[in-house]
Amino acid sequence: MRQYIIALLSICLLSACEGGWDSESKELFHKSCIEDAKSVGKDEAAAKSMCDCRLEKIMKKYPNVDDALMNIEQVIKDPEVQACK
Repeated sequence: MRQYIIALLSICLLSACEGGWDSESKELFHKSCIEDAKSVGKDEAAAKSMCDCRLEKIMKKYPNVDDALMNIEQVIKDPEVQACK
């Protein structure tokens, strides 16, 4: 779950938390998520699939990056996000 915090903080620092999920924000989240998933034993395909799912769920619930960051605890604990395997 630390990938959420790292990715969202990185996105926020680079974009000054100015709104929606631009391509750079999505890429930073996705890259961080995949690296974290692989570090706990997921192969590339499984990590990509899980991170695609998680990013989609987070973006749907939090259309703005700053909203996701402000609600990081809820993002981490969200059953829909956790269901992405």
